[in-house]
Amino acid sequence: SSPSSTEPIREEPPMASVGYEHRTGTAMTWHDEARQWLRRLFATSRRFDVEVVRERGWGSIWTVTTDTGRHWFKAAHPALRGEAALRQVLERHAGEHVVPMTAVHPGTGWFVTKDQGATLAAGETTKDSRHLAELAVAAGRIQQAVPVEDLTALSLELHRPEDAVINLDHVLAWFARLPADHPARIDTATRVDALQAMERQVRRWSSVDPGLGLAIDHNDLHLGNAFPGPVISDWGDAVISHPFCTMRTVFLNATSIGADTRIIEDAYLRLWGTPTDLREALHVATRLAVCQRLRMWCLLDDPDLVATYTSYITPMIHEIGRQPTIP
Repeated sequence: SSPSSTEPIREEPPMASVGYEHRTGTAMTWHDEARQWLRRLFATSRRFDVEVVRERGWGSIWTVTTDTGRHWFKAAHPALRGEAALRQVLERHAGEHVVPMTAVHPGTGWFVTKDQGATLAAGETTKDSRHLAELAVAAGRIQQAVPVEDLTALSLELHRPEDAVINLDHVLAWFARLPADHPARIDTATRVDALQAMERQVRRWSSVDPGLGLAIDHNDLHLGNAFPGPVISDWGDAVISHPFCTMRTVFLNATSIGADTRIIEDAYLRLWGTPTDLREALHVATRLAVCQRLRMWCLLDDPDLVATYTSYITPMIHEIGRQPTIP
């Protein structure tokens, strides 16, 4: 059976770039420490094969194959390592809609999940809207089930719609401070235009706000982060915001595969009321949501990483105040 508890081990920064002196005097990296922790989790398994699937600036993903099958290990960037604590809250209130963790390291936020098979994005080449509609509904049910009080007790960022301009200003200030030759640096005119565009959306919001309160915003919800059920994974970018903001990336995903966004909208909005009454609020919310998506890049505080992904980031800056667009 899958492990459900862990032995506490020495706590070290999960993404430390240098080794540290182990008690035996040999240098040891966080990779070594993680492998030791995983081996203890699966101590009774004769098979223990670890494969590094992905090493990115925001975290590492490994697979661990044991006698009981394949498992996934995640070590997030220190700025994002609150994901395990959030997932524990989500599992407590809406466990049927999230990929369950089977083990959590108490000091580093590393966690393990059982393999769920292929994501819903695998082979998604048709214009079928069903999977995205079901994904949106699952996200909405999580939003309705999880008390916001449980979320505010965590280290989650808060993005109120009415604060979108000041939050965006803080985000754009980071990009403005980049070196003059950095491909993602923005000038004063671009910053002012973006803030004015966001201010117009905040004014629109004040006239269409349906008064639903705040909820969890996955902040990167698409078919590649979901599995049959659907159950939702990869909550590392999540923030507290208006629930409708989480639909921004759903709509981007729908546009990329040519799906009917109206079908997806109606399925999601029926959870909250009458779709025709809520549609404009939904559209404005997706325009506000670009701020928290951009904010994740600032949290990593890595200009070199941002330079690598400029072709993805720059369109978001120009999207501000407009319909979400695919880079």
